[in-house]
Amino acid sequence: MEPGLLSRMRVSTKQFILQRYESNSHFYTDYAQIDSWPSLHNLKEIMGLLLAIKDDIYDELGIPVSATSPFPIQERKGSEDDKLTAIILAQFYIHTFYNWEAIKNMIELNSDYYEYTTESAKIIFQKFIDRKIIAYSGHGPAYNITEEGKKLYERKYVPQKENSKAPEPTSNEAPPINTANFLSSKVSNIIEMIEVFLSYSWDSPAHQEQVAAFANYLRISGYDARIDIMLSEQETSIDFTKMMHTAIHQSKKVIIILTKGYKERAEKYAGGVGQEYILLLKDIDKSPNKYILVSFEGINDDIVPFGLRSREIIDCSLDSWEQKLFSKLSDETRYVFSPVAPTKPAIQKIVPGKFIKDVQQKTKLVKIDNEAKVKASLKMEKRIKKDLIDHKMMKERKDRVGMFPGTNTIFTSSRAIIRSIDDKHYPEVDDKPTGPISSWVREQLYDLTNEGIEIWIAAALGIEIIMDKFGNWEILREKNDSRKSDPQYKSAEIMIICTIPYHNIIDYRKDGDEYFSDPHIFCKFDFNGTPYSKTRYKIYYGEETELPTYDLDPSKKTTFDK
Repeated sequence: MEPGLLSRMRVSTKQFILQRYESNSHFYTDYAQIDSWPSLHNLKEIMGLLLAIKDDIYDELGIPVSATSPFPIQERKGSEDDKLTAIILAQFYIHTFYNWEAIKNMIELNSDYYEYTTESAKIIFQKFIDRKIIAYSGHGPAYNITEEGKKLYERKYVPQKENSKAPEPTSNEAPPINTANFLSSKVSNIIEMIEVFLSYSWDSPAHQEQVAAFANYLRISGYDARIDIMLSEQETSIDFTKMMHTAIHQSKKVIIILTKGYKERAEKYAGGVGQEYILLLKDIDKSPNKYILVSFEGINDDIVPFGLRSREIIDCSLDSWEQKLFSKLSDETRYVFSPVAPTKPAIQKIVPGKFIKDVQQKTKLVKIDNEAKVKASLKMEKRIKKDLIDHKMMKERKDRVGMFPGTNTIFTSSRAIIRSIDDKHYPEVDDKPTGPISSWVREQLYDLTNEGIEIWIAAALGIEIIMDKFGNWEILREKNDSRKSDPQYKSAEIMIICTIPYHNIIDYRKDGDEYFSDPHIFCKFDFNGTPYSKTRYKIYYGEETELPTYDLDPSKKTTFDK
């Protein structure tokens, strides 16, 4: 062979590889190895490696190796590798998107492919990438077939139409493989990419029917949903463990139907659910958009395995579940937001004052507010003690005992009208209050303290409680509550006593008006829509005096089981 011909072959090969495949392809790696050899190296080895590169490029371009080639024709690889190439390429052609894990599982788990090795498949997969037959999709581990890959598949493996005559292969070219016939025997082994696969636990026949109905609903809605009973009908004596493993890996979307039974089997790694759960935990972080968790019976900890906690779950018992599920199955967003405006709103600038001055000013304001409250409280307390207390009765009866045990009678009137300073309804009933109580109420006056006036709330209703032996107590909502006769409880009537602070009282009308002669006390309703700053609960009548008069512990207020 002429040295000049070999030199021209080197140059032309290098230019072709760099132009079409760039320097990161395996073609250029092989070429770089040739180019580094000394010129005295065995010419046959150099020619052989160059020829291998040329064969690869010819094969990619669909150019048959001519008998007139200046290089001796080498035999093509064995038919088994050709078949494996056809099988792998067919997956990408049929499904558009495929990945290495699915190819690996197809060979390792499917007995029909035990004749092949993952090493051979990996070489073919890598060559597909280098030759730009497939390209990374940008989503998880998936690759998609390129236009050049489709042309290559259709040229080499798609059967010709009846009215068109297929070109005769040259004497040195292997005949094309008809993958339509070759792959037909493999369909029953689930090598195709499943669109939606449903994973669930066989809790009961009723649950299986519900899952089957759910799968059918998805199919009616346009999604090719599959479940185990559907796949098992594709072949007899099916290996369910192998089938589930393959289906999980070769599905675009996997819906996990959560139930108590699913959680129990998953966390014990029992049966098919346990094996699926292991695969799921390994893959869900790599492909989070592939897996969708759903529940038919609401969401609670009883149905969610530990490894899936904090994951989003679609509750199919709610009205809006379909759109949420369909958007995830279709990888489409539901909300369409406006484009970002080119300009942002103008921000009003604030120049801060001096730090020390600001802090001092705030402290001064708080101090002034507290001073005002103290002065207002002392002034109002003095007025109320002068105008609303029955001083004559106080001198005659020092015990201050009222008509009920634990009650006091110190006021000139037993009741008062408590009115909000914002009230606009009096004397009409405020039947639609904006807060928890009406804007004016008529309540029983109870006592004075150093903080304010105590009011006995709903005195006429006779509010009752039951109490257990530990001091826990519950206010009864109904007079005829059957638990009053339960021996494990004691019953009693109580007073609910609330305090109106002196500083919240703006003023009062001592002798009332034409509607009510009771004192009218005008207050600010500043405490959650009421004038009361604090509340206490006091027993004033216990059954057979077994519950003496005393204040109840508010921390033990509860609701007993009925």
